[in-house]
Amino acid sequence: MEFEDVSTMKTDEPVSLAISKIINGEPCVIVLNGDEYHGIFTDLDVREVIDTSKEKIGPLCEKAPLLKENADVRDTVKLFLDGRYKALPIKTAAGYKVIRRNKFLKYLLKLSLLPQASVSEIMSTPPYTIEASESVGRAREIMRKNNIRRVIVTEDGLLAGIVAMQDILSPLESPKDRLPFVKDKESTATMPISSYMKREVNVLPPTASIVEATRVLENSTASSVVIAEERRPLGIVSVRDIFEIVAAQKESEPIYFSGMDRADEEHLPEVKSTIERTLAKVKNMARVEYLAVHYKKQRYKGLRSRYEVLVRMKGDKMVSVSSADWDIRTATQSAMKELLSVIKKYALKNRVLARERERNKRRE
Repeated sequence: MEFEDVSTMKTDEPVSLAISKIINGEPCVIVLNGDEYHGIFTDLDVREVIDTSKEKIGPLCEKAPLLKENADVRDTVKLFLDGRYKALPIKTAAGYKVIRRNKFLKYLLKLSLLPQASVSEIMSTPPYTIEASESVGRAREIMRKNNIRRVIVTEDGLLAGIVAMQDILSPLESPKDRLPFVKDKESTATMPISSYMKREVNVLPPTASIVEATRVLENSTASSVVIAEERRPLGIVSVRDIFEIVAAQKESEPIYFSGMDRADEEHLPEVKSTIERTLAKVKNMARVEYLAVHYKKQRYKGLRSRYEVLVRMKGDKMVSVSSADWDIRTATQSAMKELLSVIKKYALKNRVLARERERNKRRE
């Protein structure tokens, strides 16, 4: 595997220093407690920051697993999915290094682990979009509400660019005295998102293959490809979408769990039962290839942990829903209820279209 150098920081160093390194293009920062590995800090961890100049990086970093140099490709895919990591760390004789998700894609291509299918079959649709005239604050709101890292930017409904969480991290770093996160957020929330978006976007037509999308992402620092037709965004395919396909191929059941830490595994039988009951109902209305359920645990000082659940179902189309609650079981139940509601709407729409087609045949 191809590893690269990234910055290392001590647990007692300020978050502001880590943010500046991520802004400069590093996928993460490796955090050390003394000389021992402690975790990694990524752009997603910024959401838990109150004051970038005062908070220490140690309590906020993620306990990402250390890779082994001879790790199995499928096992590595699952490790990437478990924490939604952009890069995974490894300790080598030359020190700590990381492998980026995008660079890891070459091994999936080399081993022919990708299905012969089009991107339209796996893309997330409809895509989350924001008009170029809308604000940075609105973009943050969309990302946080839907637990996503990027939003497509449009001008009159046509593709204009894309903005990722990393692109709007720069306002969190004040050029003058590093103002606290909350104050700086207020001062930049009304800025137009067009000031931060990237106009160079990876774009493919809906007829492109998954292999084509993988090759584009392998040679890019971006995490996604926009699927568009005549500049109208139809969906988005991310590195995570591709990893989920590979991970699901090894599962005996079409359900893949990720992100749940050991402290919450006691609830796995209950949440799995909830998901399986919902999936049985869904299968009566739609085709299901796999269901990916990812948990994100948000820790707050003085409060319980808050759980975000992201559910993605691949069938005739890709369906994504999310929910959040202080209780992992309630968050899961809410997400499953939302998934069932969305599938019922699709099923009803398909029945209406089928009746219309039947009536048209009779008229002919």
